[in-house]
Amino acid sequence: MNKKPHTTPEASAILSTAILEWRHDKPYSQQFDDIYFSPEDGPAETDYVFIQQNQLAQRWRELISDESFTIGETGFGSGLNFLCAANLWLSIAPPTAQLHYVSTEHYPLHHSDLNRVLASWIDLDTPASQNNKTGDDTSNHLSKLARELGESYPPPLPGFHRIELAKGRIHLSLLYGDAAHQLDELQASDHPLFVNLPTQSQPYGVDAWFLDGFAPIKNPEMWSPALFSIIANLSKPGTSFSTFTAAGNVRRELTRVGFDVEKIKGYGSKREMLRGNFVKQTRTETTTDEKKNNPYTPVKRNSTHTPPWHLKLSNNSSRSGDKCAAVIGAGIAGCTTANALAQRGWKISLYDPSGIASGASGNPQGVLYPKLSIEASSFSRINLAAMRYASYFYQRLSNKICHTNPQFQTSPNTSTSGVLLLPANLKETQKFLQIAECYRQTPEFVRLLGRKEMEQISGAPLTADSGLLFPQLGWVRPTDICQQLTQHPNITLIGNTITALQWHKTKQYWVLNTESGSEIHHSTVVLANAADIQQFDITQHLPLNTIRGQISICPATQESQKLNTVICGEAYLAPASNGFHTLGASYELSQKDTLVREAEHHSNLEKIRRTDTQLAEVLAPLDTFTGRAALRCVTPDYLPLAGPAPIYDDFLNDFALLRENARAHIPRAGSYWPNLYINCGHGSRGLSYAPLCAQIIANNLEHTPPPLERSLLTALNPARFIIRDLKRGLV
Repeated sequence: MNKKPHTTPEASAILSTAILEWRHDKPYSQQFDDIYFSPEDGPAETDYVFIQQNQLAQRWRELISDESFTIGETGFGSGLNFLCAANLWLSIAPPTAQLHYVSTEHYPLHHSDLNRVLASWIDLDTPASQNNKTGDDTSNHLSKLARELGESYPPPLPGFHRIELAKGRIHLSLLYGDAAHQLDELQASDHPLFVNLPTQSQPYGVDAWFLDGFAPIKNPEMWSPALFSIIANLSKPGTSFSTFTAAGNVRRELTRVGFDVEKIKGYGSKREMLRGNFVKQTRTETTTDEKKNNPYTPVKRNSTHTPPWHLKLSNNSSRSGDKCAAVIGAGIAGCTTANALAQRGWKISLYDPSGIASGASGNPQGVLYPKLSIEASSFSRINLAAMRYASYFYQRLSNKICHTNPQFQTSPNTSTSGVLLLPANLKETQKFLQIAECYRQTPEFVRLLGRKEMEQISGAPLTADSGLLFPQLGWVRPTDICQQLTQHPNITLIGNTITALQWHKTKQYWVLNTESGSEIHHSTVVLANAADIQQFDITQHLPLNTIRGQISICPATQESQKLNTVICGEAYLAPASNGFHTLGASYELSQKDTLVREAEHHSNLEKIRRTDTQLAEVLAPLDTFTGRAALRCVTPDYLPLAGPAPIYDDFLNDFALLRENARAHIPRAGSYWPNLYINCGHGSRGLSYAPLCAQIIANNLEHTPPPLERSLLTALNPARFIIRDLKRGLV
């Protein structure tokens, strides 16, 4: 394992939720002594201040098919601005266009408070079918959106949270934490020589800003000079803004960073407000004089900024105009990637000679295994984000393929839902206590249970005195998941074996050679074929390894049939499905075959016994076990590879100074192959990692806001090991 990653204090704590006072059934902030929206007519206020002043109706009617539009907001609050904008989008935007709504919030509403606000637009206790008897009637958009938001609203965990609504037409990114910090993480680079070049270094930009939040006089920390500078960096010529306030410092800061600001009549009793457009011309080329200066020249001396090696500059070939792509590999990584792109209008050729979910994704049951830590390392933050998104992702799929006996439940009060994590020793018991304390405000996400409550919820006799319950997790059937994801009409499964991959520089497409000797041309390629990625010359440098894993399958007994939850410890045991349990899995570094071994059945059973003695006693005898073995693909730091494919030789040349000084001044972006992306190295957590990594790939190709912070995207970047090895003098 690598040395302990950098940690940030903010990521280690749960955010405080908003403290509300209800006045005439309308929310009022006690923290900021201010209202969330006009008590007379909140939607009318939103329409005037944000919808009309950004001219959204006119702009959205002029969009073309498959085009995207991004709104940035400071202060999500009650979600009213989002619901009104999304409602208008569904009513007038082209049906294949996509809205990306990115909003920050430092004090999220508690889920119960949000539902109380949403009750103004929907009866949350009424089934959706009763609220939408007229199909897709636009008058019901607001009600349906409010329901979806209420069902998907994330807990107050710092960082980025991605939600898809309206069958994928709307992507809501909630950025929980300080607005300036979170929007800074949205920038593709924080290097001072690149943040002012958005046309090259910022692949996605905001089209319209809703500058909301509480009044500057009551919330001055949010309306900071740093925030306005970042807003400008995320804008492009023509980006609009509007805000309810006309405060002098807000007007001056917007003008300073490049906005043309106009003062107009405010809503209702408010005398004035501001609106305008970003007009500052951005620099697209470095002058000859600038190239001669030290800041632009790599030197061995220490730098206060790390080289922006993770940054992939935009170029003419960075996006395929025809929106066609090849995805190589039809396991969970390939299928989630193919589906994420297909949902955005891409035509996908999915290549795999063995068919859908033939490798490690072919197990009869797969567990969303929780991995939490009280340390805010990149590893723990990525695991948390992946676990959260995976839970949300699988809950959105049909109940027939998602299971926690009999379905993927979400209620923390349901006895047939969740994953129960048991401690291995006293040290781990103490760690569980710390985790429970850290997440005490989010019992719907994780909570500590005593033995009696564990037995009531799990349905099984247990020896352990305590454990962590993750109510929103469970198990899925990977083969069914992959089949469901690839049934999209934009996805075509092709049984060819791809043996070689070459970039045709003149014609700007990838040449895929097949086992039969034929050539196939694709402008965009995603490699999701696990360790087989190393067969290609341009990706053979990736430090991938395989680890054998064997699961055991045993018939359910009268006692084991009572198990309601997944039990995890040294091994996992899933509730019975079709009369059988799945348990395991082994972890063999040296073995590279997929033969089923009796010894590994015995090992899996012993791990269950060490997890909990009584649990093992209710299982069927060892001689009834069958099983399945597969090879997991892993990386040295046990995080997946998700992002653009680096050009190895260019990295060695461009960042050669790192061999002499790991902190050398190298103001250069990374060099990456055109339209070639990687999604692999998920190890035993493919079900958790793959959905989030697929979104990373899709947003990268679409030039739209990512689902993760920049620091975490960097930790997943496939080029990270080249940089690591250069610093260590290994290459």
